[in-house]
Amino acid sequence: PGGVLIKRRSTLAVGSMSCYDDFEPAPTLDSMRADVIDSYRNRGCPPGYCWDFFDGETCDGSCGYKHTRPPPRTPTAQERTPKKRKTQEGQAASSEQALADGNIPLDEQAKALLEAGKEDALNPAQAKAFLKRHACACSGTKAELIQRCKKFKDLHGHAQTLYPRTSFSQPVAEATALDKDDVVLFKQKLWEGYPSRCIGDRWVAGRVTAIPDATNPNAFVCLEVYWAEGVRELSTMTTLKVKAHNIWRKDRYNDWPMPKRFVESPPVVVD
Repeated sequence: PGGVLIKRRSTLAVGSMSCYDDFEPAPTLDSMRADVIDSYRNRGCPPGYCWDFFDGETCDGSCGYKHTRPPPRTPTAQERTPKKRKTQEGQAASSEQALADGNIPLDEQAKALLEAGKEDALNPAQAKAFLKRHACACSGTKAELIQRCKKFKDLHGHAQTLYPRTSFSQPVAEATALDKDDVVLFKQKLWEGYPSRCIGDRWVAGRVTAIPDATNPNAFVCLEVYWAEGVRELSTMTTLKVKAHNIWRKDRYNDWPMPKRFVESPPVVVD
């Protein structure tokens, strides 16, 4: 009343920060930003990161605040160990039961045939057991299963030699530029637990088996992993589903790498 501007503010329980629950008139983004900076200055501690850097403005670095991402933490041995999937656990239990009954497990039979070079002698049950043991896709016809077993044999232990990091040189700007059967390399951030915490990053190289729907913002990119580095490493030929917006991330440091497509180098001609 009387033309007096009324402001009501409720204080949060955490620290001395306050929230704007009822302002007349509503605050602008600039006023809220200025209020946050003032609260940091009053407490005597800087925010830690340059405001101009986060706003996308140029800064000569004289502000004394951070402009780069913190150095990555080295993952522990437990974090690097891949988690077993349900198909792997089920197949391992079946193999143990077969050994207890005095029989040779199906996955061991398939492994012996592959090592002997008799891939065509595999039957569907043996091929499926072998693929399940390594968390690979195990659906399809007999010819597809045998072909998948052959591919696993060729890639296992040699994937990084056949698909080196330096050969991924063609950037993929957006999800619509992906094509099926493209071999791409991207960086993935992993979260664990509830409430979730970031346990680290990993690099994944693999073949795209299904491209995302451009009309669906929550679409998945399905991949067949060739090799992975970092936390929760994945084995060769493992299936992986990642949301497209997690591959083309927009983080606060503006330095998240763009996924790149594998480009096979031309053969060297020796005169």
